[in-house]
Amino acid sequence: MFGHARIYGNTLIKSGDWDITPIQVQGSKFYLNMSNHGILKIGCVEHTIPVWLEKYREIAAKYDIIDEAIIEEHWEFIKEFARVYCPAEIKGENNEKK
Repeated sequence: MFGHARIYGNTLIKSGDWDITPIQVQGSKFYLNMSNHGILKIGCVEHTIPVWLEKYREIAAKYDIIDEAIIEEHWEFIKEFARVYCPAEIKGENNEKK
């Protein structure tokens, strides 16, 4: 900690150094960001990018996300995060919604 930083309540400080600022996106419903190396957080749900790619629709249904426009918008964001942070997961795949 530097300067006059103060930490209150249930503050969570995660580890990890970043060479560049991680991507952060405000979707129409949820905020998406890399909460740690390899972990994509959408709203308050965290999974690895491969899990998001494989189970996105299942996860969305679990949280009662049924608006197809929101599902499609966030699916496009997930693919962009995958392209940047784990391109091997999407190389050669057709990236159909799961």
